[in-house]
Amino acid sequence: MNEFTWVFLAALVLMIGIELWLSLRQSRYVHANRGQVPSAFKEQVKLASHQKA
Repeated sequence: MNEFTWVFLAALVLMIGIELWLSLRQSRYVHANRGQVPSAFKEQVKLASHQKA
């Protein structure tokens, strides 16, 4: 394989790794904060409505 192929494959693996890491990070955050409304929306959204959405 030529050099371009290796660079492309490395970039592809890096991109997939970052996407998986970000997805896992978001899932952990959502799970940890499931029982509360984000502070920016506390005055407009009730907890029951937030959990329903």
